[in-house]
Amino acid sequence: MIKSILSIICFLGVSFAQIQYGGSPAFYEDRISDINFITVDKSIIIDRDFHPMVYQFGSEYDIDINFIEQATLVNEGNKNTYLLGIESRDAYAIGLNFSEFFLTQNSELFFYDEAMTSFLGSFNQLNNKQTEELTTSLIKSDRIIIELSIPDNELDNLKLNIDSIIHDFTDINNYFDEASNREDCNTNVICEEGDDWRDQIDGVIRVTMGGGLCSASVINNTANDRTPYVLFADHCVSGSASGYVFHFNYQSTTCNGTTGSLSQSVSGAVVLAQVDINSGPDFALMEMTSDIPDSYNPFYVGWSRSSNAPQEAIGIHHPGADIKKISFTNDNVTSNGYYWEFQYDNGRVIPGSSGSPFFDQNKRQVGIASYIYTNYCDPSPDCYCSQQYDHGYGRFDQAWDMGVSSYLDPLNTGVQTLDGISITGISILHDALDDMPFESNELNFIANVSAYTGNIDAVELYYNIGDGFVVQEMQESFSSNYQTSIGGLYDGMIIEYYIMAVNSEGIIQTFPANAPENTILFILGELPDLYSTNFESDINDWIAGDSSDTATAGLWELAEPLGSYNDQGTQVQPGDDNSLDGTYCFITGNGYQIDETTGQNSASFDDVDGGYTTLFSPEFNLSGLDEVVLTYWRWYTNNIGDNGNTDKWIVSVSANGGNTWQDLENTSSSDASWSKQRFILSNYIDLDSSVIFKFIAEDVLYDGDAGSGGSLVEAGVDDFLLEFVSDGSGILGDVNNDESVDVLDVVLIVNMILGSESPNYATADINSDGSLNVQDIISLINIILD
Repeated sequence: MIKSILSIICFLGVSFAQIQYGGSPAFYEDRISDINFITVDKSIIIDRDFHPMVYQFGSEYDIDINFIEQATLVNEGNKNTYLLGIESRDAYAIGLNFSEFFLTQNSELFFYDEAMTSFLGSFNQLNNKQTEELTTSLIKSDRIIIELSIPDNELDNLKLNIDSIIHDFTDINNYFDEASNREDCNTNVICEEGDDWRDQIDGVIRVTMGGGLCSASVINNTANDRTPYVLFADHCVSGSASGYVFHFNYQSTTCNGTTGSLSQSVSGAVVLAQVDINSGPDFALMEMTSDIPDSYNPFYVGWSRSSNAPQEAIGIHHPGADIKKISFTNDNVTSNGYYWEFQYDNGRVIPGSSGSPFFDQNKRQVGIASYIYTNYCDPSPDCYCSQQYDHGYGRFDQAWDMGVSSYLDPLNTGVQTLDGISITGISILHDALDDMPFESNELNFIANVSAYTGNIDAVELYYNIGDGFVVQEMQESFSSNYQTSIGGLYDGMIIEYYIMAVNSEGIIQTFPANAPENTILFILGELPDLYSTNFESDINDWIAGDSSDTATAGLWELAEPLGSYNDQGTQVQPGDDNSLDGTYCFITGNGYQIDETTGQNSASFDDVDGGYTTLFSPEFNLSGLDEVVLTYWRWYTNNIGDNGNTDKWIVSVSANGGNTWQDLENTSSSDASWSKQRFILSNYIDLDSSVIFKFIAEDVLYDGDAGSGGSLVEAGVDDFLLEFVSDGSGILGDVNNDESVDVLDVVLIVNMILGSESPNYATADINSDGSLNVQDIISLINIILD
């Protein structure tokens, strides 16, 4: 596609929206008095049967005008100028749909109002599309003039036929200040509340379809090639997408402003994939038939296809066709089949908002505005601002396998998330390092780093191997690949790192996003195990249940997990443990009852109900150790049911035998798959002699519109591991740390096994098998005898 250059024409007032190419109409000031005006017959209306959530601002009337045949000709040598007037009485503005549109090499086309306050153009052959169709932006006034200049020898190749007009009866573009009094309870995106969302704001657009209007997002794909994909609501699709007009940056310049510029738009698209509101998540993926000019500063929003309900919801939209707004909620988002549902605390969704995105806490799109549960303007005059109601957004993850994936993941990467890009951003592609064997005292870091504009000035590696973060420059080796290496490594090293890049325009990007708060952590080589269990044997020191637990069902138990499913076939509990060669794990409720409708194990039969269920680890003595790393795998589901994502998954650690607790995890976000969790314990507690861990799954009664409680909650824990770092000064077998290995150490191990002493695996697990038993006593006696 040809990259278009925008010239914004300002003359005697407003400039209209469309990709334009400069110049002025020949008869804009020197008016021809006998122009032929065609008055639109309003009895021949086109009914697009708009959905109630589409904002209808105009009527569409059927006409059939061959421009050359009905225009007034002004001959000037070998160049002809044709003038034609269109009248639609009482319209605030008029839009034109060309069923045939093909301009020749030297032709120029303009549109302007009879009162000479503004004009649109020029259009030339660069506006031609493969469809040979075009829809104009709205032209101010109920009497407009079309002017075409074309050489004689190009007339035979020209195609200009108008088959319908849009009659704006609401002043949708606020040309006459008639729309500024629309009721509103959303926040202008220019206000400080939008400061953290500037990129995402640039990725939201207003879309007109004939006389209807919705919102949409421009969305990124894994090729990062800025293909102009648009994510939309299917219920907004009406008529051919070749006639849609996409408006960019329609927003005020002040926090209290009510109007914005309409100088940027693109016309025409094709629908690539869609599923209606009754069959799926009510989405349509489109591709614009023209590239987006860089002067629009577009942002191609990122996305997440996670099935976990977001912790936050941030909506950006054009409610009531108004200037761009932003809405927020900290309420919990729940899942309702193909849809996310929630209520905005600040702002409301109304007609015009349909098709707009909502973003999660990571600034990635996860939903498409679809429906609301309210009669939003009854009772009058309070209208929708005085009401609190649920909004329904089609789930992006549900749309993924319904035709979206082939376009938004053309590289078949299989990624779950993708960040957005702008025309001035930086791309960092890097395979995050994970635990690996220690095979060399040098470790390489490689990343592909490129700038969308400007040049990459620097790429740096920030790493921490125990003494705080150190920065090291990465050098370009070839074709945007940057690398560096670090030395001084040893077996059993904990390494934390992130990558930062900056370009010549001062743009800074990190991998992972939000570093240094968010970093990559891995272990090089092997750390000695302080304690390890896959729950296949020797779990007597684990305690399922607490005296303060209130759950009436779904209690923790050691079992071979039985997969369970809800009515829609979504898995709630795993059917396998996490261990490669294992069978058992701790699981919440492992009952079995076949659902007669689905033929599967019913998730609602033995899920967590009525309160808390707690699982306790053994008590560990971590005193004297330099560092301890905790790793475990867990499964947690709470996003299905009446009040999904209201209940908590909490993992806590105590350094004083359970008197006080520090949270490691405290989340209401589901992860319906086995997920690895890792923590450096010194970041949370002092490494003391009475360390205990507890795991809590809850189904607490929360009051909500859909009732109280009712969420399907399941959790699992497997492959619990404590690894440690020490200075190596300890003596093997010196359990009581008195610098002597003798019978007192044997007595201490016996007491640990019997339970009268807290177990210290770092010193008492002599054979390093992850448990304390008679084999450790035998090993210790052999040390003493030797």
